[in-house]
Formats: sequence, structure tokens, C-alpha cells
Amino acid sequence: MSPRDAARTDPPETPGRRRFPRFEMYLPTVIWAAGRELPGKAKDLGEGGLQLLLAEALPVGSGGTLRLEGGAESLQVTARVVWLGPPGVSDLGARLVPHGLAFPAPLHRDTVEALVTAQIRQGKFPGHPRANVRLPVEYQLTAPTVATYCVNISQGGIFIRTPDPARLNQEVVVRFRLPGLDQEFQVHGRVVWSNPGPAANPFPPGMGVQFLDLEATAARLLGEYVEQLRVRGARGTEMLRPWYADREEWGRPR
Repeated sequence: MSPRDAARTDPPETPGRRRFPRFEMYLPTVIWAAGRELPGKAKDLGEGGLQLLLAEALPVGSGGTLRLEGGAESLQVTARVVWLGPPGVSDLGARLVPHGLAFPAPLHRDTVEALVTAQIRQGKFPGHPRANVRLPVEYQLTAPTVATYCVNISQGGIFIRTPDPARLNQEVVVRFRLPGLDQEFQVHGRVVWSNPGPAANPFPPGMGVQFLDLEATAARLLGEYVEQLRVRGARGTEMLRPWYADREEWGRPR
């Protein structure tokens, strides 16, 4: 969210500098630094360090204690900031700063693999590719209909910007059109992520809605549209990666 993504924000690689492979991660992470507890997201992890997305920049050279929230595979370790990337804006509108953190001693490879495989077992990786795109959207709980816009979409769901999101697990009706198509999509969905207005996190108000009854034809058309956007991203116009409710994607919504 996304956290993947910051391919644009990584500093240039120095040949031979990175000693260990990196694995993509989407784990909530807390760092205690300068007497404060700062929440963030681990974007990738290797034996020698990780990339952490935070709402504010920590000084290069500063250190702290990290806790990666991986359930049974949670990890606590000290680390030091060795680089900062330029701030980016997630598809949810949050300002996030990439930090490169190095561990004082390499982690055991088994530890890294355990954290990664734990995410897979818990279904943290989405089953549908998601694209950053800004489209007019209407949603309805009872009445009236609310007109707003989305900032990303997939065959599995949509993220809608709204100052008054529905509660978690509440069902909503979502309507939208895709560019170039006359067909209106009307889908029932369930709220799986909700952030109601200013809160103790960097995300703007909005809600992630999981589609419940997307028809086969509509799913095919939507999948083709998302794939077209992903192909554009592969050609360098935009980085488009999979997304889920707690994941950030770098780049501007269309």
C-alpha cells in the first residue's frame, strides 16, 4: 500500500553491495526509535535487512528496535537506517517514506523464509491483480446513493474514497463503468477495510469492498481492463502491482 511499488523509490543499486536476496513482505511493523513507537509496513525482507515504509523520515544512521507482526512467526530485532528513499504517495493517499534498515548481524535464512511462508499460509497475498485507477463510482447502503470515486480495482474488489465509509462486514451495492464500455457494473460487496475519517494512521477515509456476485462476463471485462493497465505499467508508464486492504501501491491514481 504497496507496498510493492517502491521500485521507483529504491536508491540505485551499487554493484555487489546487496549480499542477500530480498523477499516481498506485507507485514505490519513497529519500530521504537528516538523514544517513540512508529507504525509502518515492511515492504521486503532479507537476511541483512529490510525496507520499511513509514509516515515520517528517520535520520540516516539512527537505530531502533523492530517488531514484525507475523503472528506465530513474529520477529523482534534491532536495526539501523542506512538509506532513505524519496517520499511517495500510496494509492490510498498516504505519504510514506521508504527506509532501508540493516541488521547488526544477518538473520538466519530459515527465519526469513518462515516469515514469508507464514504470510502465504495466512492468505496475505491477493488472488487478483489490482490496478491503480481513478474512476467515478456510486455506492449504496440503504438510501441515498453516494457518488464518489475509486483509487484501485480488481476482479476481487475495489477501494472507494469516501468521508463516511461503511462499517466492516457491512454489505453495499457498488456501481461503476469502465472507460470505453457502455455497460454499467452493479455489484454487491462486503466491506473488508474501513477507515472512518482522520484516525491514528496515515490513511485517508475510505473503504475496501470485496465483490460478492460479480458475473462471469463482467469479471472477464474487468480482468481485461486491469490487465491492459498492467501492460502499460510493464512498459514503464506506471508501476501496477497486486494489492490488498493493508497493502500500499506507489504511483498516482489515474
